[in-house]
Amino acid sequence: MNENLKILYNLIKSRVNIYNAKPILGNNIATGIELYLQLKSDLIGGGEIDYAEIIVESLDKEILSNDDFLQYFIKHFLDDNSINLLSESVKISNDLSTIKKRKELSTKSKNELKKNIIKVFELDDNYFKESINAISVSTENIIPYTPVPVDDKNFKSLIKKEYLSLHSYQKSVKDSIIRRLLFSEPNEKLLVHMPTGSGKTKTAIEAIIDFIRVNIRLAEDGGTIIWFAHSKELCEQAYDTFKSLWRYKGDYPINIYKYFGDSDQNQLINCLNDKTSIVFCGFQKFRGIYKSTHKDKALFDLRHFFYTNTKLVIVDEAHVSQAETYKEAIEFVNQMPNCRLMGLTATPGRSNFVTGDNQNENLANFFGNNIIKICNKDGSTLENPLQFLQQLEILAEVEFEELDFNLDLKQLGYNVLKFDDLNKKKDLGNEELDLIAIDPNRNAIILSKIQECVNSNESTLVFACTKDHCVILERLLKLEGIEASVILGETNNSIRSNEIERFKKNELKVLINFGVLSTGFDAPNLNTLIMARPTKSIVLYSQIVGRALRGPKNGGNKKNKIITIKDNMVGFPNPDFMFDYWKDFWN
Repeated sequence: MNENLKILYNLIKSRVNIYNAKPILGNNIATGIELYLQLKSDLIGGGEIDYAEIIVESLDKEILSNDDFLQYFIKHFLDDNSINLLSESVKISNDLSTIKKRKELSTKSKNELKKNIIKVFELDDNYFKESINAISVSTENIIPYTPVPVDDKNFKSLIKKEYLSLHSYQKSVKDSIIRRLLFSEPNEKLLVHMPTGSGKTKTAIEAIIDFIRVNIRLAEDGGTIIWFAHSKELCEQAYDTFKSLWRYKGDYPINIYKYFGDSDQNQLINCLNDKTSIVFCGFQKFRGIYKSTHKDKALFDLRHFFYTNTKLVIVDEAHVSQAETYKEAIEFVNQMPNCRLMGLTATPGRSNFVTGDNQNENLANFFGNNIIKICNKDGSTLENPLQFLQQLEILAEVEFEELDFNLDLKQLGYNVLKFDDLNKKKDLGNEELDLIAIDPNRNAIILSKIQECVNSNESTLVFACTKDHCVILERLLKLEGIEASVILGETNNSIRSNEIERFKKNELKVLINFGVLSTGFDAPNLNTLIMARPTKSIVLYSQIVGRALRGPKNGGNKKNKIITIKDNMVGFPNPDFMFDYWKDFWN
């Protein structure tokens, strides 16, 4: 335990119990930790649970920024002598009773309390400094340049990957895209189906560059391209890929814009003056544009510009395009008769098909029933595309391991009257997942498997049931002496980038998330993926499994391992099955 945390621990250890730990940690997190430690104690013995240690170790550097902890710290955890010292530092009258001093202290701002706690108890201010999100660049002018010639002796090490040609199967897909975009109807619609890890982003960007060079010639035509994605990671990945490739393969300077995450409209407005530009856009951010009215002139101008000037719309992870707000955004910019629409996905379906469910058929119709797949050299359909790519070492071979677990929701307190409704649900809901997340026996299996992976020096990515489950696993691993990091949607951008980079560099062996990393996340060093989140959804499962498919030719491994906690739920053990599941919905 860090020296700063030891000081705080010693101040509160005699006054913390499960009842005041729950409001600080959250009921689910505290209960999940408690049940696991009780199970461990019953099995191998041990003393009482030290909730003060759990709180301090769990909150770590953020402990003095946690509102609930600060309130309990002032009102219940500190003894009278410490309250008097802290009150004096904050300049509260010494004539007040200790009870009134506690009340006065609890009204102070978080920053003031934090500053004085550090001062009074002689803590290191640097340890508790909060990470600040770096200011992100929202637009760049990408100017092409010609590579410097290199000699024969060292060309392999000096030539950047952006110079390299596409794999033959990628070129075949790209050529099919270009034929559709350039030589079919002006409002052509199509969907590109390539498995995760096969390089669909690079393939699509190469096709877009060809489209710009031929169809949006700067002097004559002009036009805007919009790349939509539903997550920051996907937008960032596409933005970086285009920027790199255009520098080597573009033929005139072009402005590219970010409109996702924490970017705003102030720089995006500049695209109104561009002859040609490309915008990488989050669906939620774009909603403010197409829903704008003349009352907000800046947004309304952008609304009109994108409506009239968009020549090509790309939808990453296109299976999400049928969500109402996403579909509205796509249809808004795709109304003009000379605007094309292209979707990208590893799962060309929206749902597990059941009678009366039209989602998959609607998705196919939305993209014109035109699907482009990886083919043989002669253009014929591949019987087994995943096996084909594994033989080329583009994708990793997968070793599957299933951990059977007899999930008993009734034992966890689930209302038996709801079981009939549960069987009818398309997927498990929050109520069921919250219960599964605190199951001590299930968590023991997961932790044991993570420990096994760490002992084998494997880089392990874990998909947990819920956000709370991520934290439960991370904190229990910490108590076992294993370092892990949690990535959630609300994780500070700089922390997220730093921890993902540490994972990719093998400095961190365990990364835990709920759903953030199911798309747009590539870690070539990944050895093992643990699917600890039960699901009935083939789409979700296939997206997650795809994280472990990157092979040697694309910077990954020859073989990876996927471990699934089976939970007596629907299992999807075979990636080939998932890849072909929706083929009957496409003409």
